[in-house]
Amino acid sequence: LQRKMEERRLRLQEAANRRFSSNVALTPEEQEQRELYAAILEYEQDHDWPRQWKAQLKRSPADLSVVSGLFSCLLWYCWGGQSSTPLADAGTLGPAGAPQTPRESSFEDLERFLASPEGWAPTEPPAGPGQDTALPELLKGIVRDIHNAIDRLLALTLLAFEGLGTTASKDQCLACLEEAFFPPLWAPLLALYRYHDPPWGCQARSPPPGSPSLTVPAVLARSSRLFPTAPGRPPYASAVQDLRLIPLETCPRRKLECIVRALRGICECAEEYCGARDTRTPASAAIGADDLLPILSYVVLQTGLPQLLSECAALEEFIHEGYLIGEEGYCLTSLQSALSYVESL
Repeated sequence: LQRKMEERRLRLQEAANRRFSSNVALTPEEQEQRELYAAILEYEQDHDWPRQWKAQLKRSPADLSVVSGLFSCLLWYCWGGQSSTPLADAGTLGPAGAPQTPRESSFEDLERFLASPEGWAPTEPPAGPGQDTALPELLKGIVRDIHNAIDRLLALTLLAFEGLGTTASKDQCLACLEEAFFPPLWAPLLALYRYHDPPWGCQARSPPPGSPSLTVPAVLARSSRLFPTAPGRPPYASAVQDLRLIPLETCPRRKLECIVRALRGICECAEEYCGARDTRTPASAAIGADDLLPILSYVVLQTGLPQLLSECAALEEFIHEGYLIGEEGYCLTSLQSALSYVESL
């Protein structure tokens, strides 16, 4: 039995060598990937479900629901008590296989900071005027740790399932990873960002919606046709509701979707208001770039959510670069500009 096990190990190692370079001088990352791939092959010898999912991916390469189903299955195996497997054991690598990126901080530091922010100090105090210097370094270290962890999880998933190599599949993989990864992290992360941005993001209280301080300031009311004063539902109520959903979400992409919906809602409301007042003006010409900032600033004030400043700061760190190029990036930048404008009032 021992001889057969050794023969199987050698066969799997040869398969891993064929997948990767068999050169002796491997980088630590290449060596880690080769060891993980050999562990994956060994796991597949004793379990059918990875091969079944690979067959599904091959049959339906464009069906993103298969990718979501695969991730649900992976999470079930990770959290369902099947940790004592060769694949899981391979994740616990020695110092040679561990990433050598510097770490000035950790999640343990974050827990200690949140428990007692006034008396917190890192294990090794950095040079500088104390906590004012330590806090940005703590935040940078945590952001780096999160990015590294997500990148490694994505790389391992693509290593195990070659059928996920398309752009759409990779994007869906990243979305599924974020859905599972961020919910337990976002609340403490946001608390740290709010402490890091005290001018507005750390206010413990905000005026209730409808108070005099949240009415349309004269500096914002650039055009009466864009701010109807008729009694009843306040203007841009749908956009206000969309922005109020941001703190209820725990995944960066979901939060970004709320922002995009809010700005689309502003454009739709502006077209409705202008169309109702002046049928001679095309609805598509109702709002211009110069009008968006004051309207969005008004919507921000109506939400009564001072933490939007910190939410946007965190989103900017964790939204994938590809999303910041198109409409999503424009919407996030517009909201940040509106928040800065509100701060200056």
